[in-house]
Amino acid sequence: SVNTAMPPASVMMIDSTEMTDVDRELILKSCVESQRERIVISHGTDTMAETARFLGERVRDRTIVLTGAMIPYTFGSSDGLFNLGSALAFVQTLPPGVYVAMNGRCFPWDAVRKNRSTGHFARVKGTSRGPATAGKPSGPGPWGPGPLRARRAASLRPSRVARRSTGSSRARRRRRSRGSA
Repeated sequence: SVNTAMPPASVMMIDSTEMTDVDRELILKSCVESQRERIVISHGTDTMAETARFLGERVRDRTIVLTGAMIPYTFGSSDGLFNLGSALAFVQTLPPGVYVAMNGRCFPWDAVRKNRSTGHFARVKGTSRGPATAGKPSGPGPWGPGPLRARRAASLRPSRVARRSTGSSRARRRRRSRGSA
């Protein structure tokens, strides 16, 4: 269960597009001075990846998950509460490191970017392997789909032979129409 004995702390309330490295230093200081080993940070999505990189290069002994909302809460149908719930789950299960949790997926700090055209965060290939990803197995995991996950999903789908033996709905309709004529 999540220990919420310590109340949430507000470090700053600014638009993330106006955030500077001085502001990120303040976030870093708050994380380092915290008594908690597992921390969730609510952050604007425009510069979330930059803050994750800033923290990831400096923090090694805590699990920090940044999350936010692509659709502001004031717009009504926000993804913020879902992302916060996901972040709370990820922060409890991941090893020390810095992560970004958005849209039910979790990304290591050194392998994430915001795709502004699709409105989603995406994994970046060819990045360095920092403390957040060191020792992680390749393939499926909470940090997003890997090549093994795709293969496993394909192996769970019924084969063509199995589908033929049970018959498609169109084939059943054809058999029924022939039988009734």
